[in-house]
Amino acid sequence: VYEAVALTPHGRLQKPYFVTIAREQDVDQHLQRITARATDVRDVSSFANALVSAHTALQPSLRHCVLVDCGASATVLAIVRDGQQVFASSFAVGGNALVDALARARKLAVPEAEAQLGAQNLFAGAQRVPGLCAAADNWLTELRKTLDDWRKQYAGGLAAETLGPVILSGGVLRVPGWLEYLQDQRGFTFSRWPRLPGTGDGSLLSDFAAAYGAAVAAARRPLDSPSLLPPPLRAHRQQLSRLAKVNVVGVVCLLLAALVVALATWHKAALVVRKRGLAQKAEAAAAQVRQLENLARQRDQTLERCWPLLDQQERTLNLLHTLRVLQQGRAHHDFWCVLLADSDSYAHGT
Repeated sequence: VYEAVALTPHGRLQKPYFVTIAREQDVDQHLQRITARATDVRDVSSFANALVSAHTALQPSLRHCVLVDCGASATVLAIVRDGQQVFASSFAVGGNALVDALARARKLAVPEAEAQLGAQNLFAGAQRVPGLCAAADNWLTELRKTLDDWRKQYAGGLAAETLGPVILSGGVLRVPGWLEYLQDQRGFTFSRWPRLPGTGDGSLLSDFAAAYGAAVAAARRPLDSPSLLPPPLRAHRQQLSRLAKVNVVGVVCLLLAALVVALATWHKAALVVRKRGLAQKAEAAAAQVRQLENLARQRDQTLERCWPLLDQQERTLNLLHTLRVLQQGRAHHDFWCVLLADSDSYAHGT
């Protein structure tokens, strides 16, 4: 398995690539040692690449530097030029060399020497141990030799001063006086990693810089790009990614369905409220109709009771009208009464 990243031209190289190669069997064995299920692993990164990923995430403005992690038995370094990793290497000298040197100088057991090394500054003052300083000088010599080899072979004799600061990480930074001793040496500018945002412990990132960088690299790496992840695990990661996309689509569909249901429920509720309003209006209209019917019934009953009186009033009015007409007739006309009879009828009185 391999990981390849195209670089911008630098030094003698015009079309450089930074390639990390590993045996798939070694990667599988390492994963079996550190995890119960290899399928839980989403990405694999080398130690140097992880340091560079952490650096680019936290200090993108620092374009030139050397990242050094001093472990127990070995030291890993990575050179960053123009914000990209151009070299990675390691040498077999680490923090154990300081413990062994102190144990030999004071004839102590390794646990006792390790306890003393972490409890007090043995690089300066009255407690200074020459053998311990010699071990630190030996570590610094190995670092300088590795950087010099790279400068001569790839950087065209680039001056050491232009490499930038040397940013240290690893548990050896907790040894009192070790960083100060290195800062007093000429040729390099040693410093710690910056403080991780949101934490109050400045040494936290110095201990877990590689872990932080591995997480950053895993988050930024495209699925189809080359990586040190074995092909079966890479296929599993791609399958999980597709499944995650399907789940996202499903969640979006569920949200849309919930939105549609909510809108439909709101619409139905509005219709129910409207229908209830119409029903209330209809009931009010029916009540008014019933009230009008009751009033009409009462009117009819009252009319039935008053009808004889009204009929008598009408007849009286008619009689008065007739009398008035007769009165008018007698006032404007003269009447004569003539009795016509024969002599016999008159004599007999018939």
